[in-house]
Amino acid sequence: MEIVRAARIDDRAMLKDFGAEQLAARGMIGAIIHDKVLVIDPLSPNCTVVLGSHNLGFKASYSNDENMVVVTGDRALAEAYAVHILDVYDHYRFRAIQSERQKQGKKGWSGFLEGDESWQDGYVQHRKGAVMRYFANA
Repeated sequence: MEIVRAARIDDRAMLKDFGAEQLAARGMIGAIIHDKVLVIDPLSPNCTVVLGSHNLGFKASYSNDENMVVVTGDRALAEAYAVHILDVYDHYRFRAIQSERQKQGKKGWSGFLEGDESWQDGYVQHRKGAVMRYFANA
């Protein structure tokens, strides 16, 4: 058994590999997202949302004191959690792309949209927009 005094706990020790990201976020938004949620078929009357502290692994099931709530048939809840998941995914995807472009010495997104209709091509040709089409077909 090891006792760690609170004075010895810092961000790097608590978060290990994730500490660098958390520390880099300081001075920016600074939020860390630690969701444990699963959404199945959010547009269906048989939709399911699973949430709680459970990690869905052996240790969580047999060694830890965890909780899990399973909600079925609540489409409004499923849609709300689906939107939340997409929002978090898009946020971190954008940051990953910007970081990768910076590593490659490329210019990041300027914040301006294309001046012509070419931005639509991937959507019209169905190379992009699968998630959008899923929600639009409800």
